[in-house]
Amino acid sequence: MNNVHVLQTLAYLAVNKENHNTIVESGIIYIAVEYFRKEVEGHKVEPDIIKMCLQIFQMLFLYGTISTKQLIHQQFESNILEILKKIPEYETEAKILESTFADPITMESLLKIRRSISNKNQEYLIEMIHSGLITMLIIEIEQIIEQKSCYEGKLGIIVEIFLSLILDNKDIIKVIIEETYFIERYLDLLNTIQLNIIKPSYLYPLQLPFKNIAIKQKLQLYNKGIIQTMSIMLNSQDEQVRMIGTDIIGNIVMIGVEGTKAGQKHPFHERLVSDGTINRLIEIFNDIDKEDIHFYIKRILVFLFKAAALPS
Repeated sequence: MNNVHVLQTLAYLAVNKENHNTIVESGIIYIAVEYFRKEVEGHKVEPDIIKMCLQIFQMLFLYGTISTKQLIHQQFESNILEILKKIPEYETEAKILESTFADPITMESLLKIRRSISNKNQEYLIEMIHSGLITMLIIEIEQIIEQKSCYEGKLGIIVEIFLSLILDNKDIIKVIIEETYFIERYLDLLNTIQLNIIKPSYLYPLQLPFKNIAIKQKLQLYNKGIIQTMSIMLNSQDEQVRMIGTDIIGNIVMIGVEGTKAGQKHPFHERLVSDGTINRLIEIFNDIDKEDIHFYIKRILVFLFKAAALPS
Protein backbone atom coordinates (compact mmCIF):
# COMPACT_ATOMS: atom_id res chain seq x y z
CA MET A 1 0.00 0.00 0.00
CA ASN A 2 1.50 3.36 -1.03
CA ASN A 3 1.62 6.50 1.12
CA VAL A 4 -1.49 8.06 -0.45
CA HIS A 5 -3.60 4.98 0.26
CA VAL A 6 -2.33 4.83 3.83
CA LEU A 7 -3.23 8.49 4.37
CA GLN A 8 -6.66 8.01 2.75
CA THR A 9 -7.32 5.20 5.21
CA LEU A 10 -6.21 7.35 8.15
CA ALA A 11 -8.44 10.24 6.98
CA TYR A 12 -11.40 7.84 6.84
CA LEU A 13 -10.63 6.37 10.27
CA ALA A 14 -10.11 9.82 11.82
CA VAL A 15 -13.86 10.51 11.66
CA ASN A 16 -14.23 8.06 14.56
CA LYS A 17 -12.90 9.42 17.86
CA GLU A 18 -12.11 5.92 19.07
CA ASN A 19 -9.35 5.67 16.46
CA HIS A 20 -7.61 8.89 17.43
CA ASN A 21 -5.19 7.57 20.04
CA THR A 22 -3.88 4.98 17.60
CA ILE A 23 -3.64 7.54 14.79
CA VAL A 24 -1.85 10.13 16.93
CA GLU A 25 0.51 7.51 18.40
CA SER A 26 1.49 6.55 14.84
CA GLY A 27 3.22 9.93 14.64
CA ILE A 28 1.03 11.17 11.78
CA ILE A 29 0.97 14.76 13.08
CA TYR A 30 4.78 15.02 12.93
CA ILE A 31 4.88 13.18 9.59
CA ALA A 32 2.24 15.49 8.08
CA VAL A 33 3.98 18.64 9.31
CA GLU A 34 7.22 17.43 7.72
CA TYR A 35 5.41 16.93 4.40
CA PHE A 36 3.97 20.46 4.68
CA ARG A 37 7.41 21.94 5.39
CA LYS A 38 8.96 20.17 2.41
CA GLU A 39 6.19 21.44 0.14
CA VAL A 40 6.47 25.09 1.18
CA GLU A 41 10.28 24.91 0.96
CA GLY A 42 10.00 23.89 -2.69
CA HIS A 43 10.68 20.17 -2.42
CA LYS A 44 8.50 17.90 -4.54
CA VAL A 45 5.70 16.24 -2.56
CA GLU A 46 2.88 14.29 -4.22
CA PRO A 47 -0.18 16.62 -4.15
CA ASP A 48 -2.53 13.89 -2.88
CA ILE A 49 -0.27 13.41 0.15
CA ILE A 50 -0.63 17.07 1.13
CA LYS A 51 -4.40 16.97 0.58
CA MET A 52 -4.82 13.83 2.66
CA CYS A 53 -2.69 15.25 5.47
CA LEU A 54 -4.84 18.40 5.53
CA GLN A 55 -7.98 16.25 5.70
CA ILE A 56 -6.52 14.19 8.55
CA PHE A 57 -5.78 17.39 10.47
CA GLN A 58 -9.37 18.54 9.87
CA MET A 59 -10.77 15.35 11.39
CA LEU A 60 -8.27 15.16 14.26
CA PHE A 61 -8.99 18.76 15.21
CA LEU A 62 -12.77 18.37 14.98
CA TYR A 63 -13.01 15.09 16.87
CA GLY A 64 -9.75 14.93 18.81
CA THR A 65 -8.92 15.50 22.45
CA ILE A 66 -7.71 18.84 23.80
CA SER A 67 -4.14 17.50 23.84
CA THR A 68 -4.42 16.47 20.17
CA LYS A 69 -5.67 19.93 19.20
CA GLN A 70 -2.87 21.56 21.18
CA LEU A 71 -0.29 19.33 19.50
CA ILE A 72 -1.58 20.30 16.04
CA HIS A 73 -1.41 24.00 16.92
CA GLN A 74 2.10 23.60 18.36
CA GLN A 75 3.51 21.73 15.39
CA PHE A 76 1.62 23.35 12.51
CA GLU A 77 3.05 26.83 12.02
CA SER A 78 0.51 29.41 10.85
CA ASN A 79 2.78 30.66 8.06
CA ILE A 80 2.77 27.16 6.53
CA LEU A 81 -1.03 27.21 6.36
CA GLU A 82 -0.95 30.67 4.77
CA ILE A 83 1.41 29.41 2.05
CA LEU A 84 -0.67 26.28 1.39
CA LYS A 85 -3.78 28.46 1.01
CA LYS A 86 -2.08 30.22 -1.90
CA ILE A 87 -1.24 27.02 -3.79
CA PRO A 88 -4.19 26.12 -6.08
CA GLU A 89 -3.96 22.34 -5.49
CA TYR A 90 -4.28 22.76 -1.72
CA GLU A 91 -6.28 25.97 -1.42
CA THR A 92 -9.66 24.35 -0.73
CA GLU A 93 -8.49 21.87 1.91
CA ALA A 94 -6.22 24.47 3.55
CA LYS A 95 -9.10 26.93 3.85
CA ILE A 96 -11.36 24.22 5.25
CA LEU A 97 -8.70 23.56 7.89
CA GLU A 98 -8.41 27.29 8.63
CA SER A 99 -12.18 27.49 9.15
CA THR A 100 -11.99 24.34 11.28
CA PHE A 101 -9.47 26.03 13.57
CA ALA A 102 -11.63 29.19 13.76
CA ASP A 103 -15.07 27.59 14.17
CA PRO A 104 -14.91 23.82 14.78
CA ILE A 105 -18.55 23.51 15.84
CA THR A 106 -19.91 24.91 12.58
CA MET A 107 -17.41 23.02 10.45
CA GLU A 108 -18.28 19.74 12.15
CA SER A 109 -21.94 20.37 11.32
CA LEU A 110 -21.21 21.21 7.67
CA LEU A 111 -18.90 18.24 7.16
CA LYS A 112 -21.55 15.93 8.65
CA ILE A 113 -24.09 17.32 6.18
CA ARG A 114 -21.65 16.77 3.31
CA ARG A 115 -21.26 13.13 4.31
CA SER A 116 -24.98 12.63 4.96
CA ILE A 117 -26.09 13.65 1.45
CA SER A 118 -23.42 11.71 -0.40
CA ASN A 119 -24.94 9.19 -2.85
CA LYS A 120 -28.48 9.65 -1.50
CA ASN A 121 -31.61 9.39 -3.67
CA GLN A 122 -33.92 12.27 -4.61
CA GLU A 123 -36.65 11.39 -2.10
CA TYR A 124 -34.17 11.41 0.77
CA LEU A 125 -32.68 14.76 -0.31
CA ILE A 126 -36.10 16.43 -0.68
CA GLU A 127 -37.03 15.17 2.77
CA MET A 128 -33.82 16.68 4.16
CA ILE A 129 -34.69 20.03 2.53
CA HIS A 130 -38.19 19.96 4.02
CA SER A 131 -36.64 19.03 7.38
CA GLY A 132 -34.59 22.22 7.42
CA LEU A 133 -31.35 21.52 5.54
CA ILE A 134 -31.60 24.67 3.39
CA THR A 135 -32.60 26.73 6.42
CA MET A 136 -29.44 25.51 8.15
CA LEU A 137 -27.31 26.52 5.15
CA ILE A 138 -29.01 29.94 5.08
CA ILE A 139 -28.13 30.45 8.76
CA GLU A 140 -24.50 29.58 8.01
CA ILE A 141 -24.47 32.04 5.10
CA GLU A 142 -25.82 34.78 7.37
CA GLN A 143 -23.07 34.04 9.89
CA ILE A 144 -20.46 34.23 7.13
CA ILE A 145 -21.80 37.67 6.17
CA GLU A 146 -21.44 38.81 9.79
CA GLN A 147 -18.02 37.26 10.45
CA LYS A 148 -16.17 38.48 7.34
CA SER A 149 -13.10 36.39 8.21
CA CYS A 150 -11.93 32.76 8.05
CA TYR A 151 -15.08 31.92 6.13
CA GLU A 152 -13.77 30.64 2.81
CA GLY A 153 -13.53 27.06 4.05
CA LYS A 154 -17.14 27.21 5.23
CA LEU A 155 -18.28 28.70 1.95
CA GLY A 156 -16.43 26.02 0.00
CA ILE A 157 -18.31 23.30 1.90
CA ILE A 158 -21.66 25.09 1.47
CA VAL A 159 -21.07 25.35 -2.30
CA GLU A 160 -20.16 21.67 -2.44
CA ILE A 161 -23.28 20.67 -0.47
CA PHE A 162 -25.55 22.83 -2.62
CA LEU A 163 -24.15 21.48 -5.89
CA SER A 164 -24.48 17.92 -4.62
CA LEU A 165 -28.15 18.60 -3.88
CA ILE A 166 -29.23 20.19 -7.14
CA LEU A 167 -27.03 19.10 -10.04
CA ASP A 168 -29.20 17.27 -12.61
CA ASN A 169 -32.14 17.31 -10.21
CA LYS A 170 -34.91 19.60 -11.48
CA ASP A 171 -37.39 18.66 -8.76
CA ILE A 172 -34.98 19.74 -6.03
CA ILE A 173 -34.10 22.92 -7.96
CA LYS A 174 -37.82 23.76 -8.13
CA VAL A 175 -38.20 23.25 -4.38
CA ILE A 176 -35.17 25.44 -3.61
CA ILE A 177 -36.22 28.29 -5.93
CA GLU A 178 -39.91 28.30 -5.04
CA GLU A 179 -39.97 27.21 -1.40
CA THR A 180 -36.76 28.53 0.19
CA TYR A 181 -34.80 31.78 0.49
CA PHE A 182 -31.45 30.20 -0.35
CA ILE A 183 -30.93 32.13 -3.61
CA GLU A 184 -31.74 35.48 -2.00
CA ARG A 185 -29.35 34.91 0.88
CA TYR A 186 -26.62 33.59 -1.39
CA LEU A 187 -26.90 36.72 -3.53
CA ASP A 188 -26.73 38.80 -0.33
CA LEU A 189 -23.49 37.01 0.50
CA LEU A 190 -21.96 37.72 -2.93
CA ASN A 191 -23.01 41.37 -2.59
CA THR A 192 -21.33 41.58 0.82
CA ILE A 193 -17.91 39.99 0.43
CA GLN A 194 -15.09 41.80 -1.36
CA LEU A 195 -15.07 41.31 -5.12
CA ASN A 196 -11.39 40.34 -5.21
CA ILE A 197 -12.11 37.41 -2.88
CA ILE A 198 -14.88 35.93 -5.05
CA LYS A 199 -13.68 32.86 -6.93
CA PRO A 200 -15.27 31.14 -9.94
CA SER A 201 -16.42 28.25 -7.74
CA TYR A 202 -18.54 30.66 -5.67
CA LEU A 203 -20.65 31.33 -8.77
CA TYR A 204 -21.09 27.68 -9.78
CA PRO A 205 -24.28 27.24 -7.69
CA LEU A 206 -25.90 30.01 -9.76
CA GLN A 207 -24.61 28.85 -13.14
CA LEU A 208 -24.44 25.10 -13.70
CA PRO A 209 -27.73 23.95 -12.12
CA PHE A 210 -29.91 26.65 -13.69
CA LYS A 211 -28.97 26.22 -17.35
CA ASN A 212 -31.92 24.08 -18.37
CA ILE A 213 -34.69 24.86 -15.91
CA ALA A 214 -38.25 25.99 -16.66
CA ILE A 215 -38.82 29.53 -17.94
CA LYS A 216 -40.94 30.28 -14.87
CA GLN A 217 -38.03 29.46 -12.57
CA LYS A 218 -35.57 31.57 -14.58
CA LEU A 219 -37.97 34.50 -14.28
CA GLN A 220 -38.06 33.89 -10.53
CA LEU A 221 -34.25 34.08 -10.47
CA TYR A 222 -34.50 37.42 -12.28
CA ASN A 223 -37.00 38.69 -9.70
CA LYS A 224 -34.62 37.63 -6.92
CA GLY A 225 -31.98 40.02 -8.34
CA ILE A 226 -29.52 37.63 -9.95
CA ILE A 227 -28.76 39.92 -12.92
CA GLN A 228 -27.94 42.89 -10.69
CA THR A 229 -25.53 40.83 -8.59
CA MET A 230 -23.86 39.24 -11.62
CA SER A 231 -23.35 42.65 -13.23
CA ILE A 232 -21.18 43.52 -10.21
CA MET A 233 -19.15 40.34 -10.80
CA LEU A 234 -18.21 41.64 -14.26
CA ASN A 235 -15.82 44.12 -12.63
CA SER A 236 -13.78 41.27 -11.16
CA GLN A 237 -10.09 41.03 -12.04
CA ASP A 238 -10.61 37.27 -12.42
CA GLU A 239 -11.40 36.55 -16.07
CA GLN A 240 -13.26 33.34 -15.25
CA VAL A 241 -15.49 35.13 -12.72
CA ARG A 242 -16.36 37.66 -15.44
CA MET A 243 -17.12 34.91 -17.96
CA ILE A 244 -19.41 33.05 -15.55
CA GLY A 245 -21.17 36.31 -14.64
CA THR A 246 -21.91 37.11 -18.29
CA ASP A 247 -23.07 33.54 -18.89
CA ILE A 248 -25.56 33.74 -16.02
CA ILE A 249 -26.85 37.16 -17.14
CA GLY A 250 -27.20 36.03 -20.76
CA ASN A 251 -29.00 32.87 -19.71
CA ILE A 252 -31.67 34.90 -17.88
CA VAL A 253 -31.93 37.80 -20.36
CA MET A 254 -32.48 35.53 -23.37
CA ILE A 255 -35.31 33.74 -21.58
CA GLY A 256 -36.96 37.08 -20.78
CA VAL A 257 -37.45 37.91 -24.45
CA GLU A 258 -39.38 34.72 -25.18
CA GLY A 259 -43.03 35.37 -25.94
CA THR A 260 -42.62 39.11 -26.60
CA LYS A 261 -44.24 40.46 -29.76
CA ALA A 262 -42.68 42.51 -32.54
CA GLY A 263 -42.19 46.09 -31.37
CA GLN A 264 -42.51 45.11 -27.71
CA LYS A 265 -39.65 46.02 -25.37
CA HIS A 266 -37.74 43.43 -23.39
CA PRO A 267 -39.68 43.01 -20.11
CA PHE A 268 -36.51 43.55 -18.05
CA HIS A 269 -35.45 46.75 -19.84
CA GLU A 270 -37.09 49.42 -17.69
CA ARG A 271 -36.10 47.91 -14.36
CA LEU A 272 -32.48 47.36 -15.41
CA VAL A 273 -32.29 50.93 -16.71
CA SER A 274 -33.74 52.42 -13.53
CA ASP A 275 -31.49 50.49 -11.15
CA GLY A 276 -28.33 51.30 -13.14
CA THR A 277 -27.59 47.75 -14.30
CA ILE A 278 -27.68 48.60 -18.01
CA ASN A 279 -25.37 51.58 -17.47
CA ARG A 280 -22.98 49.24 -15.66
CA LEU A 281 -23.06 46.82 -18.60
CA ILE A 282 -22.35 49.66 -21.04
CA GLU A 283 -19.41 50.88 -18.93
CA ILE A 284 -17.93 47.39 -18.93
CA PHE A 285 -18.46 47.12 -22.69
CA ASN A 286 -16.41 50.31 -23.08
CA ASP A 287 -13.65 49.10 -20.73
CA ILE A 288 -10.68 47.90 -22.82
CA ASP A 289 -9.49 45.79 -19.87
CA LYS A 290 -12.66 43.68 -20.13
CA GLU A 291 -12.39 42.80 -23.82
CA ASP A 292 -12.72 39.10 -23.00
CA ILE A 293 -16.45 39.60 -22.32
CA HIS A 294 -17.27 42.40 -24.79
CA PHE A 295 -18.84 40.02 -27.32
CA TYR A 296 -21.14 38.54 -24.66
CA ILE A 297 -22.06 41.95 -23.24
CA LYS A 298 -22.95 43.10 -26.75
CA ARG A 299 -25.32 40.15 -27.19
CA ILE A 300 -26.95 40.85 -23.83
CA LEU A 301 -27.45 44.52 -24.70
CA VAL A 302 -28.94 43.64 -28.09
CA PHE A 303 -31.56 41.51 -26.34
CA LEU A 304 -32.25 44.13 -23.67
CA PHE A 305 -32.67 46.91 -26.25
CA LYS A 306 -35.17 44.95 -28.32
CA ALA A 307 -37.60 47.58 -29.68
CA ALA A 308 -35.77 50.30 -27.73
CA ALA A 309 -33.26 52.87 -28.94
CA LEU A 310 -29.67 51.73 -28.44
CA PRO A 311 -27.54 54.17 -26.44
CA SER A 312 -25.01 56.16 -28.43
